[in-house]
Amino acid sequence: MKHAKILILILLLCIVPFISAAQSYYTLKVNPNPFYSPSNPFPGDDVVYSVKVEGKSNSSGDASDVNAEISFNESLFQPIKSKDSLGEIKQGDSSQAVFNFKIRNETPAGLYKFPIKLTYNNKFGLVTETFDVNLLVRQCFSLDMGGFTLSPSQPYAGEKFDVSVVVTNTCTGIARSSTV
Repeated sequence: MKHAKILILILLLCIVPFISAAQSYYTLKVNPNPFYSPSNPFPGDDVVYSVKVEGKSNSSGDASDVNAEISFNESLFQPIKSKDSLGEIKQGDSSQAVFNFKIRNETPAGLYKFPIKLTYNNKFGLVTETFDVNLLVRQCFSLDMGGFTLSPSQPYAGEKFDVSVVVTNTCTGIARSSTV
């Protein structure tokens, strides 16, 4: 019984350093709340997409030669700038990775998930990790027209007249590039 306890103690002492090393292997993280402009992107828009890459304060050191790359479904999004070099990020510091792309006109409205791959060096060597970030593409297909009036109410051929129409946005978001 005494040997079994000693054997378990030795086993635990051997495993704990590996668990601790595995937890501190990854030095960076991507903030899950990106900034993008325009803030309400529609199909056809050129988008500037920025994510904050942070050095974990509880990691084992700094990250050097940090590179970020975002991947798209290219049938829906046209990459303009999909890679960014961030240099060195120290523990507790951060840097912005900035990407540019065009939302293709045929892209349906919805929430899209993009993987961002970080590649960097830390004291363990070359590290690659992937984080998911989101983009909400908006579209509006539901504008109601009502309150149609003419002035004069019965114009004659060749006579100029005014038309008045009330257009109501019944979309769940903003309406843009609407014509009547």
